[in-house]
Amino acid sequence: MKKDRWLSRFLELLGSMRLAICLLVVVSIASVIGTIIEQEMPIIVYQDQFGLFWYQVFDKLSIFSIYNATWFLVVVGFLCVSTTICVINRAPNFVREMKSWRLGVREKSFLGFKHQFKIQSIFDQERTQQLIGQWLSQHKFKFKTQLIDDQVTLFAAKKGLATKLGYIFAHGAIIVICLGGLMDSRLPSDVYVWLAGKQPIPEQARTVADVPEHSWLSVHNLSFKSNVQLSSRATQGTEVATVFLGENRYLQDLPFSMKLKEFRVEYYPNTAMPKRFSSLVTFTDKETQEVTDAVVEVNHPYISHGIAVYQSSFADGGSKAWFSLRPLLPVDSKQTVQGIVARQPIRFMGVVQGPSIGLTNGFSLDVLEVKPMNIELDETSDMNNLTSRVLGSAAPKTGRNVNYGPSVMYRIKHANGDHQYHTYMNSVDLGNKVRAFITVVDPQKGKEARLLRIPVDELGTSREFEAVRQAFQLDSVRAQAVQQFLRDFPLSANMDQGLDEKMRFNLVNGVVKVFAQQGFEGLQSYSNNAAQFVIAQNNAQGDESFKEETKRNFEGFFSQIVQGVLVETRNIVRTQLRLSSDRYTPIDIKEGKVSAHDQSWVLLSMIAMSNLQELEQPFYMSIDHVEHIQDTVLQVNRSPGKWFVYLGAVLLMLGVYFMIFVRDRRLWFLCKQTASGVEVRVAMNTQKYTLDFQDEFDALTSDFSKMDKGSL
Repeated sequence: MKKDRWLSRFLELLGSMRLAICLLVVVSIASVIGTIIEQEMPIIVYQDQFGLFWYQVFDKLSIFSIYNATWFLVVVGFLCVSTTICVINRAPNFVREMKSWRLGVREKSFLGFKHQFKIQSIFDQERTQQLIGQWLSQHKFKFKTQLIDDQVTLFAAKKGLATKLGYIFAHGAIIVICLGGLMDSRLPSDVYVWLAGKQPIPEQARTVADVPEHSWLSVHNLSFKSNVQLSSRATQGTEVATVFLGENRYLQDLPFSMKLKEFRVEYYPNTAMPKRFSSLVTFTDKETQEVTDAVVEVNHPYISHGIAVYQSSFADGGSKAWFSLRPLLPVDSKQTVQGIVARQPIRFMGVVQGPSIGLTNGFSLDVLEVKPMNIELDETSDMNNLTSRVLGSAAPKTGRNVNYGPSVMYRIKHANGDHQYHTYMNSVDLGNKVRAFITVVDPQKGKEARLLRIPVDELGTSREFEAVRQAFQLDSVRAQAVQQFLRDFPLSANMDQGLDEKMRFNLVNGVVKVFAQQGFEGLQSYSNNAAQFVIAQNNAQGDESFKEETKRNFEGFFSQIVQGVLVETRNIVRTQLRLSSDRYTPIDIKEGKVSAHDQSWVLLSMIAMSNLQELEQPFYMSIDHVEHIQDTVLQVNRSPGKWFVYLGAVLLMLGVYFMIFVRDRRLWFLCKQTASGVEVRVAMNTQKYTLDFQDEFDALTSDFSKMDKGSL
């Protein structure tokens, strides 16, 4: 007895409207979350977007695959059961209500109606009933009469009671849509795997032939969803798809094979945003061997055997990049790279997601991505603002879109750590007719992203810069450049006091040697030491303004020395080393000054030399050529539940229509023969009192008020 009472209460709870509403709210909130947060993305995307802490919280709740989360499927299942019990409990009452005529109304009952009135008809009983019947028919009421006694006749009329169907349709829609959602979830596949005793694909399986039979899902699998990547270079079609159920993988057999013939992608003008992409795919039916060529697009799938093939996205299909490894070793070094003496650039090719390429001294290179275009806003040509152009800036941008050409992202690995680089193949205009090859060094721990800018010569190459850098490392060339510097660039008066020719040479040579070996970091330390000596000589340790001014003076002075010696080194390279081109003409120096172009080029070279010393490998990379190869990614799914969802949508629209636009009306006419004539009592009722109902009642009252005057 207690068990029956407990079961009754449990079923009552399941069928309660409050529980159904709560479950529907939970499903609605989860659906909103699933719509806002893109589902089934790589983990790194979510960690970057939400941070590690919130990623772990959301991952515990399965937010990133919410429609297949166990708790979500349980809630949807309970909603389906709860709504079904609601309909089973209430639908019979609604049907009885629609069929009922309510013929039990009597004369005293009319007094309980809010909308009722009484009139006196001048017609006899038969004529009065005839007029009432005509009016009801004219206003599309269905009615039934009942003779209560010889003197009294009851008319019971109704229309619009189909509004009750709105409740049934709306609740039925929820049931059908929930069933469709469950059918298109991973639940059918989980049940099938459990019943058939399937096992996940072993980790050691590398090819389809390595996958055992117990990891294959039947071609008759009720419901599944998978992404398949096709390459136009494949010689055979693909007949299988990989289905992920949580972290487990299974091989789904398909009733047809797919072979990519061509992948097309169109971009919006002056942007890198895809406008349209489609795939021309050859489908071969495995049973009939029928061959069909079909264009698959995002909203235009190919459908066969109940399986829809959609265009999902596209991915890199093994793009190729040709690199030049440019050694940074001293010019007299005998160290080798890949068995070749590291004097000239060494060229090799890498493939995206291909095998690592061994370089030198334990370094290796992985190609991560090849971008065929880099379209950005060309808001300035000032090389000081290049970082905001290449790395992006939060500042408002104005200007025109410019395609900076192809680029390659790659990672250089070493036992001491990995570094990621983004190198542009084409040179970038930095202003003053100076161009440079750009490499973005990704942020490292405790550092900001760095730019490596290699200046370009008149022939559009980095050959002159490399020659200047190597010559600057040689003591003999540096000494010659220092002598020419002292001849062409006189030292400032306040720095030249009391210095003879040898002292001036030693001063300048010492400064440039420090820079050649240690870059800006060493030059700054050298400047600070010189400033500290002067401060001590003047007993000005307590004068902060004097100390800061002295440091700035030395930094500026030493920087000008390095730039001037670099100008002379560049002249030596252009003349004595005789680079093979007439375009390498000597730099014109007038009164210790050079053109704005030459000054910018030398300053950029100085920065590049210092930045190259900060690299943790004895080389840097440039890009010679890229070949962008794209594969198509197709979504292959069988979703029988979509027809349930379509049916549910139709039922929901019908339910809304019946509940909102169909209004129920009930009318009763009681005709009673009295000594003074026929007395007619009228009552009107509805479940939803609206202004329309009041207008209809007023019209009814107006029509029948004429009956006592002999008309209707």
